[in-house]
Amino acid sequence: MIYLYSGGKEVARAVFAEEGFNVPEPYFSGGRIYYFAHGSQYAAVIDLLRSGKSVYIAWNPISDPKEAKDGDAYFYSDAEQVG
Repeated sequence: MIYLYSGGKEVARAVFAEEGFNVPEPYFSGGRIYYFAHGSQYAAVIDLLRSGKSVYIAWNPISDPKEAKDGDAYFYSDAEQVG
């Protein structure tokens, strides 16, 4: 699990699952983005965070009456987007 902060406040958590396990959909709750991925993506996320460039995690809500917290989350930097 990687905790992500902005201005001293936790804004997101990236949670990585072992291969073979189902990865939950991302969700937004309590002012935080919860991002889930397979462990094979851990190195790519760490590389992005260590790049020295500004890194962002974005939340794109999806209007779905069945799932109030539904949406997509993704990381990106000034240079490129990474899913």
